[in-house]
Amino acid sequence: MYGAIGKILEWMIGIILAIFVPILLVGIKCDQIIQSNAQEVVEEFVTKAAATGQIDQASYMEFISKLDATGVVYDVEFTHEHLVYEPTVNSSKTAVSNSYEDGFVSYYYATGTDEILYNIYNKGLEDKPYYMSYGDSFYCTAINKTPTLGSKMLTLLSFSGEDNKIIAKYSAFVSRVNEKVN
Repeated sequence: MYGAIGKILEWMIGIILAIFVPILLVGIKCDQIIQSNAQEVVEEFVTKAAATGQIDQASYMEFISKLDATGVVYDVEFTHEHLVYEPTVNSSKTAVSNSYEDGFVSYYYATGTDEILYNIYNKGLEDKPYYMSYGDSFYCTAINKTPTLGSKMLTLLSFSGEDNKIIAKYSAFVSRVNEKVN
């Protein structure tokens, strides 16, 4: 009796694995292709923005349409960091030179996604780009919001509630400056 039940279980497990494993492999391969395409789109957008020193409506809409072509919905985040130097005056005398020290303080002023998109879309009816300065850094991150076949299968296999995210990140320094700076 045990031999018959064992054979039935072996066949059922074999059939499940024969169906599940190929679907899992196809899902993982599709996720890798989507990841590669998303990374390429993000790199292209950031490189173009850093090379021109600006982000305009046309380039942003082209970026979003290329990301949409992957078939996955993304949460896109931008960060623009501008290095600011401010002069400081130290009113205390130093012990060595008995003079006042003058210097500067440097810090990064960061602008996020909301401010960048507000500047692009709410400056009037015409297309007004968001300008960046030479040497600034620009970051872009795209994280998928919809589960893919591969992430669903891996979640099922690992018994965890976490989805594997497709994350595309890229950053670059601004290498060209246009006539206006934000």
